[in-house]
Amino acid sequence: MPPAVKMERSIVKDNTYLRDDKGIAFFRSGVTQQTRSPEIPRLKQIVAPHNPMSTILITAAIAVVIPPLFLLYSLWNSPLRAIPLAPDADILLGHLPKVEADTGVWPRKWSQMLPFGVFRTRFIFSWRVWVTDPKALTKILVTSAYDYPKPPSLIDFLSILLGRGVLVAEGVEHKKQRRALDSAFSLQQIKDLSDMFWSPGRILSEKWKEAVPSQTESTRLDICPLLSRCTLDIIGLAGFDYNFDSMNREDDPLAKAYNILFGHPENAPIIVHIVSLLAETFPRLVSLRNGTKFIKNIVQQREIVEKITQSLLDKKRRELKEAIDNNTPHTKKDILSLLVRDNLGLEDPLTDKEITDQCLTFLAAGHETTSTALTWTLQRLADNPTVQEKLRKEILEKYPEDRNLTYDELNNSLPYLNAVVREVLRIDSPVPMTIRQSAKDDVICGYTIPKNSVIMVAPAVIHFHPDIWGPDAAEFKPERFLDNNAIPDTARTPFANLTFLAGPRNCIGQKFALAEMKALLICILRSFSFEPDVIGQHVERNSLLVMRPKSGQLHLRVKRIEGK
Repeated sequence: MPPAVKMERSIVKDNTYLRDDKGIAFFRSGVTQQTRSPEIPRLKQIVAPHNPMSTILITAAIAVVIPPLFLLYSLWNSPLRAIPLAPDADILLGHLPKVEADTGVWPRKWSQMLPFGVFRTRFIFSWRVWVTDPKALTKILVTSAYDYPKPPSLIDFLSILLGRGVLVAEGVEHKKQRRALDSAFSLQQIKDLSDMFWSPGRILSEKWKEAVPSQTESTRLDICPLLSRCTLDIIGLAGFDYNFDSMNREDDPLAKAYNILFGHPENAPIIVHIVSLLAETFPRLVSLRNGTKFIKNIVQQREIVEKITQSLLDKKRRELKEAIDNNTPHTKKDILSLLVRDNLGLEDPLTDKEITDQCLTFLAAGHETTSTALTWTLQRLADNPTVQEKLRKEILEKYPEDRNLTYDELNNSLPYLNAVVREVLRIDSPVPMTIRQSAKDDVICGYTIPKNSVIMVAPAVIHFHPDIWGPDAAEFKPERFLDNNAIPDTARTPFANLTFLAGPRNCIGQKFALAEMKALLICILRSFSFEPDVIGQHVERNSLLVMRPKSGQLHLRVKRIEGK
């Protein structure tokens, strides 16, 4: 006869839990009192009531631990691991701290120590693929341009700032907008607009004369504020026939809202930066970023700008209607007037929202990039007095009288000015890098690129690479653009010089920007000379939308030119 099974029993309310000596539990309900038999020892409680907090903590722990483990596995298992990896990664943040420390510096070092063409870095839980090979860039920017859109998290952020204008739109939407804008940015139109550069340039010069009274002693001056206001005034006149007059007053409502909107996005709270990066891997975090006070304030200011630009749009429509009704020529030359006129004849016209979004794009792209480029130009001239003096001599000898130069005179009669501007834009590109994301699996430089891989196209890296620009790539040397033989064959492709990008998404306003830069430099160099604030000082850079001085300021020693 088999031995009796020893049992333990505990009673919880009206339920009985029995466990044999092997730990196997049995359940019987309906027992309301404690019983004993020779085979069953004294009862003791072996099961505690359920604890909801324990379940919550365990679930939370799983939710926190599992996704990072999955992402780490995805990193380890990614085909991108075949691509050469940059050294010196932080164990947690990867290469992010070095990439953001001083724009372009570390990626340039990595690109030159690793095999040419492509390398990768880690940004927390994701790989980023940096492409420097011109042939591969041809695919990304031209032949397969629409297979490499901006990442969704970046599109969302730019849409908050700019709406969905030509800078943000993708695919069919981008093609439609680009066609609608073509005539407004034609060469003839830019020639017609170039006369608008000179008055703000001379106002800038007069304002600096007030701040720099001496012709014998230099004055320490932060050149950023007035350069920014000057280019804002120019884009107001050329873009909308609107006079911000921001160098003389600060109470214009559009200028105030715009300056808050685009002031210094790199100074956003750290949580916005972190969440924006993580949103590439966790798209749902975009809503968390967009709920911050910083982003809500941007939305509020953008709505003010949109309201004012809508009123400008309505005004342009009334002016055009009056010209048509009165059978008189429509003589307005600003970009918005031309856009309204041309939009009437389009088979698929732009909506009011699409037009006001273009206005936001004109403001940001036409103002920020040029003022930043001028900032770095004056810094380079201060550090290179021989170049500065040679450039001033060319300007004064060719045009001793201060007058408005035509577009053709700006571009065809001052070769050294052209060379200096091209070299500054090569070595100090206002937009030092742009981000793309592969929409499907692809192959670049022989490496498999899975769908949704983040691709970095970085002029701040490409323009410094000795395999493209030669051993003197890092030197500021305008003379390279005076002698075609000074430029290596590897740098003669459009994809070796990407200041304005290339392909269907290249900068539509590049002719405008180049002419504006030249006109303002002529106004400035007629009256002022520049020296470094501190000899040999390295100015750290920071970049979110454009590459600015990290401190937000750039001080130079400025002196009035004798007799000016």
